[in-house]
Formats: sequence, C-alpha cells, structure tokens
Amino acid sequence: GSESPEQSNLSPIALLSSASSTRNLDAELMRLANSGDAEAMAAVINLSARCAQFWSSRGDRYHPKHELAKLPAASSERATRESALQSLTQYCDRPYAPGEVAERVGQFSGRLEELASKGDLVAMAATGFKGQGEVEVLSAMLEADKPWVVEQAMHAFASGKGQLSRQLDEEVFPFSLRAMPNQLELGKIKSMAARWRACELGAACGPNQFEELNQCVLWGNCGLGLGVQAYIRNRELSGYQFELMQRYLAALDAKFKGGH
Repeated sequence: GSESPEQSNLSPIALLSSASSTRNLDAELMRLANSGDAEAMAAVINLSARCAQFWSSRGDRYHPKHELAKLPAASSERATRESALQSLTQYCDRPYAPGEVAERVGQFSGRLEELASKGDLVAMAATGFKGQGEVEVLSAMLEADKPWVVEQAMHAFASGKGQLSRQLDEEVFPFSLRAMPNQLELGKIKSMAARWRACELGAACGPNQFEELNQCVLWGNCGLGLGVQAYIRNRELSGYQFELMQRYLAALDAKFKGGH
C-alpha cells in the first residue's frame, strides 16, 4: 500500500476522510471489520453509502454525470461541479459487484446493532444511539474520545426532543426558529454544530471532504478547496445562523460540562 506511516495510525473513520482513494482502503477496512472492529464496520457501511452511487447495482443510469451533462456546456457552474465529480470518482475507485453493497451493509448493520445492545459505545454511535435515553447520549457526548462519536451523540441529542434538548433550544434559539415552519433551519444549525465540534476535537476536516464535494455535485453548493469549518461558515450557514450555532455550542458546554 502507499499509505504513509501517520495514516496507518488513523482510526477507521478518520481513514475514510483522509484517504485519496478507496481501492486500497477498502480491503483494510474489511479486514478490520471482519476481525470484529466496530468502528471499521461503521466505516465499511459509510464507505458503501458514499460510493454506491458510482457503482450502482442498477448500472450507471443514476450516475451524477448525467445530471451535470444537462447544464450549459461552457458554464462555470458545470466546470466546477464536474471538477468535484472527478475528485469523487477518483476517491470511489473500487467498483462494487452487483449486490455487494447490500450484502455488506446487511452483514455489518446487524452486527453493530447486536454490539450496541451490549453497551458498545462505538456501535451505539454507529447505529445513531437508537433506543438510548437522553442521559446516555449526553454522557457519550461528554466522555467519548472519538470526534465522530461525539458528532453522532450531538445529532442524537438534538433530534431526540428530550427535555434537556428542548430546554437548551429555548435558551438559545428565538421562538420564530423553533416554530413549525422553521424546524428544518433549526435542524441544519444543530447538524452543523455537530460537525463543527467534531472538527474542534480533531476530526479530519481538511478541504475537499466527501460531504462538501457531494453537495457541490448534487446541488451546486460548491466551496472547493475550503476546509469543513470554512465551508460551514461560508457556504452552509448565514452570518446569523452561524452566530446561533456558536451560541448553541457555548450553551451546551456551559450547561453540561460544568454540571458533569
């Protein structure tokens, strides 16, 4: 393999974000997943979800390139989105056989649910803390040492609509944002807060990450070359939303870190 020494020390989820190609990565993740490593199982499922669009069991009918071909040929938008697509196809360079993705996802999802039911924190994060109470999710958020586990715990806490989560929303967000029509906007701010916090905790958040490239290809929301935090600040959130996100993170810390 051409992996650098520091890459070999990365956790399976961090490898997903720092690898330039999945051809070599895939075999290593499968080896770890088959040996019972819960984080590698989560990484295999995540990788399958990322790359199945390029190696679809239904042929290439749904390949993103067909949508981009409809854009005006000389437009800068098309050029930018095609450049993002090129980066994605270079990343997803290991083809899947028909049925392979479904088989992997089925195999490891079941295994992760089983491990989660036995209290494995990584497996709980990988399955979205399904069935966990707000207090368990909070303790994972405060005590986990993996940035992506904290990120998943923050998503679960924010979407769980538990008492503590609602209380925090009332403290931080204006009523107009908590009202029904704006729930999506509120969800987005909290979702970006979770990604932001993962970056603060040392997740791989350099430029041209999968999520940003995919947004560019599918929706034209392009910020090629921006790291995750710059992308959130410049592309995902307005100035006001960004300010609310920062307030939410500060309130989260003040409320729970102090009393824990």
